[in-house]
Amino acid sequence: MKDFENKNALVTGIGSGIGLETARRLAEGGARIVGVDRNEKRLQEAIASLARHAKPHIGITKDLRSSSAARSVVPDAIKNVEYLDIVVNAAGVCYFTRMSEIEGSFSSASSGPSPNSSLSTSSTRLSRSA
Repeated sequence: MKDFENKNALVTGIGSGIGLETARRLAEGGARIVGVDRNEKRLQEAIASLARHAKPHIGITKDLRSSSAARSVVPDAIKNVEYLDIVVNAAGVCYFTRMSEIEGSFSSASSGPSPNSSLSTSSTRLSRSA
């Protein structure tokens, strides 16, 4: 079943572990992956391992231990795929800020509760601003 068909997913820490497995599962479900890792070799190996899934997956080398790199990861991903439906931070670092405080040219369009969920959830699609 292709639960993530026509979805774009940003996954950090894609070089190994939880990030890599998350990217594989999303790709198997039909998502296009924008993978981020600080290790160029592991990043390229991860992206190559996703090649059996039809989408053209993208790799971005970025060390998210830097706050400026962490701030730029979403805008850089959006430059490659126009919008993001899914963001998974599986890298071993965290940077906390409000989405409204991240510098870059993107906007968010929120939708209401998901009609396919028994839980009350909302989704946000991040995209380039016009």
